[in-house]
Amino acid sequence: MKLRRLEELSVKHRWPHRTDAWDVEQERIRRERAGERQAAIDARITSIAEHALQAVEAKAKAWATNGLGKTSPAEVARVMDTVVKLQRLVAGEATSINQEKPRTFDQYIRDLQASGYEPGWG
Repeated sequence: MKLRRLEELSVKHRWPHRTDAWDVEQERIRRERAGERQAAIDARITSIAEHALQAVEAKAKAWATNGLGKTSPAEVARVMDTVVKLQRLVAGEATSINQEKPRTFDQYIRDLQASGYEPGWG
């Protein structure tokens, strides 16, 4: 088949638009699957964080009643900081002042559209 005929077919069947739409849909599916995997991981981490927080709370009550014993205030602060960061991480929030929240798929698409990119949808 000659190049000119391929170009005619490409225009007639809107191949560039269709391939753009295919790429966007495949990215949506990939992100959806990744989101499902991440949700399962987040649930596990949340459970671990909740158990850790319960343990820290029990230990804090014991410290309030009996004193710190051999536990240093720095160690108490480190444990609390770790638990709080873990919970923020699971919630999708920044764990430090300089960190930005990750973009969602919808934000990704809005950013593409704002840049002037317009995928064909069929």
